[in-house]
Amino acid sequence: MNLVLSFRGVCVGLVILCVTMAIGCQRDWGEVSGTRYVPLSTSTILLTADPQVFRLSETLHADRDYLVCLVLAAGVDYSSQAEMDARYQDLMQDAKPTASISGPDGIYRFSELHQMWSKSGQVSGGKELAACLSPDSEVVPQGHVMDTIRLQSNISLKLIGAYWMSVPKI
Repeated sequence: MNLVLSFRGVCVGLVILCVTMAIGCQRDWGEVSGTRYVPLSTSTILLTADPQVFRLSETLHADRDYLVCLVLAAGVDYSSQAEMDARYQDLMQDAKPTASISGPDGIYRFSELHQMWSKSGQVSGGKELAACLSPDSEVVPQGHVMDTIRLQSNISLKLIGAYWMSVPKI
């Protein structure tokens, strides 16, 4: 029994680590207890240098990690890391998307890119390959009230949707 519980704890820990470190993980993100997804768009978006603006009201908390995920493709079967990396690069080209979240007490940039894959998907129904943005080195303060997310890219980047994700910290 203890071996089973320890193994389950290790598996859950690895899933949380995959999500918080924002690396590709074959496990379904929805299994991480307390993970919250908020769709920003479930239809095609063309990111350019002109920001796309989304309204979202959320109070940020220090015990959670936050990501803005840009869904590049759906129906992508999980395969070797090299194949996933190649597919991701084909979709991203030289795009450098960024996000900024703002509210009454400041603006915070999200520009650190992470490749992610989701079996269940959040905007298309499954097997989504996404570019997720995490906050830059500055810490988003606890209690920051966010009301706007702005998405943009240095070159045109076609998305099939986007969502906001928050995950409990380990």
